[in-house]
Amino acid sequence: MSEKTHVLVVDEGTTGTKAFIFDKNLKVVSRSYRELDLYSTSCGRAELDGEEIFKKSVEACLEAIQKAGIESNEIACMGIGAQRSTLLAWEKDSGKPVGRAVSWQDTRLGYLTDRLQRDGMMDFVFKELGRSKATSGIFIIKWMDENIEGFHERLVNGSVIYGSVDSWLVYRLTGCKNYHNSIDHAMLNGIVDFHHFQPTERLFEYLELPFHNLPQVLDNSAFYGVTDKKLFGAEIPITCVIADQHASLFAQRVTDRGDCKCTNGTGAFLDLNIGRESLPPGLTHSILLAWRLKGIPTYVAECYAPTTGTFQRWIKKLFGLESYKEIDALASKVESSRDLVVLPTLFGMIHPKRDPSARAAIMGISEACGREHIMRGTLEGIAFFIRYIADAMTDELGIDINNMRIDGGLANSDIFCRILSSVLKRELKRPSTVELTALGTAEIAGMYGGLWDEDTFDALYHHGVQAFSSNAEEMQRYEKQFGVWRTALDRSLNWPQ
Repeated sequence: MSEKTHVLVVDEGTTGTKAFIFDKNLKVVSRSYRELDLYSTSCGRAELDGEEIFKKSVEACLEAIQKAGIESNEIACMGIGAQRSTLLAWEKDSGKPVGRAVSWQDTRLGYLTDRLQRDGMMDFVFKELGRSKATSGIFIIKWMDENIEGFHERLVNGSVIYGSVDSWLVYRLTGCKNYHNSIDHAMLNGIVDFHHFQPTERLFEYLELPFHNLPQVLDNSAFYGVTDKKLFGAEIPITCVIADQHASLFAQRVTDRGDCKCTNGTGAFLDLNIGRESLPPGLTHSILLAWRLKGIPTYVAECYAPTTGTFQRWIKKLFGLESYKEIDALASKVESSRDLVVLPTLFGMIHPKRDPSARAAIMGISEACGREHIMRGTLEGIAFFIRYIADAMTDELGIDINNMRIDGGLANSDIFCRILSSVLKRELKRPSTVELTALGTAEIAGMYGGLWDEDTFDALYHHGVQAFSSNAEEMQRYEKQFGVWRTALDRSLNWPQ
């Protein structure tokens, strides 16, 4: 019988799905990728196809197994790192999606924020969910309840169930047998509160939604079931389910109060460790459960810019570039963007102020500007947006950032890391691997399966870390440009609809 020493990981993001095989030394043996279609409209809607998410996740896993040259019965366990506040509903018996999944980037829920304020429910949402707006996934279900014919009746009779992408994948991967939700996803989506991890019955009653058919909520490291043998040829135990940003936090060892990480994927997320006790949420940030392992929670404060990566992909497509390396090459040809300002706010703004009407813009264009200035301005615009949300969050919390890590696709860009270091006025540390979501997921999955323990992870992270820093002249120059960028941002808000 083959020794089970490998871990299979699905890293399911907004723009694509990745699959990895890790060996017993936590080294990547193989990887695979499938791009996903994002359905967006001019009014701020952003949706995904749930069936495509499942099928491409399976395809990526099969390819990763094949590339690794192993059999599925050599896989000890599986972990799932998934995008967070994207929700979908599906038929309980068939597993068929009911409509499209509503992405976390979507801004259609602004009217529910107004309703919560009108009805005096905002304080409850603020205190129990760590949210200052109707951004939790449960509000997406309320939108479906009001806009999909027959949805409410099917929800009440239990023929339709719902969940975030992690629940969806577990349900389908287990052959529609296991309806589970990881604790961090459940808290993010308003299923449980972040103080006691109990169902938010008052909110369900206010929204007139049933709460008797909810998924079973489990720790991030737990037994979620086994995969349907028909999918991979073996029943693989699923032993970790965690939000993508939280998995990369774990892998980057953002484990002490004051540690901070900037993840650059579809959006730019700043997560600041605030310890094992939750703090009151603020207007500039959310309070989230990063993970709960063996019943012990770790909390973070988070703010984000939702479309920085999406904007970069749009720029690449607009200018007919083949790869993101071409953006870096063009940006490196000039030392400045010639006062050109880029605002990467395609679907509006969430933090530190909510404005669904905000639109992306390129301002300050002159005859002297070329493609290289727009590319550099794009990288600078993303860095300025990160600085903008970081300043707002740390000022409100009163917690200084001790250590700053960076990961995600844009972290591959040396020029971007140097620009961001200058804009933030601090040293950045980039790990030797930027696939941190997959690594963190594998670490937690393997811990449950007894393949390794947490003591090995610190040494693994610090091996090969690269530091980026800046000089006083660069920091001063970017400080001036940041002021110009903020002026441009103010002009892009409250855009006529």
